[in-house]
Amino acid sequence: MVKSEDKEEKTIYYIVGKSEAEVLASPYLAQFKENKEDVLLLTDPIDSWIVKALTEYKGSKLKPITADDIKLKEETKEEVKKKEEIKKEFKDFLEFTKNTISADKIEKVELNEKL
Repeated sequence: MVKSEDKEEKTIYYIVGKSEAEVLASPYLAQFKENKEDVLLLTDPIDSWIVKALTEYKGSKLKPITADDIKLKEETKEEVKKKEEIKKEFKDFLEFTKNTISADKIEKVELNEKL
């Protein structure tokens, strides 16, 4: 569980898959392993339905580790600056990729350092 510093809000992270081997092989787990954070491994077929219906448990929010807004640690100014430079560097490539595949089939193309 992670406590948000601004609200003292707890978050329970989870990943859903068909088997334990499948969820353990997920690249999304890497940042949680690095930060020694617990993640629920949900492998029962009913689990995906349950977490959609149940958004919190005992005051703690349930959140998939595949969400794009997860930040387990604060970024330094240097890291933020480096990310912005990388985004600028790849801007043309991302636009090219989106337009090549077809803008009506893809909502957005963006860089992801989590994978």
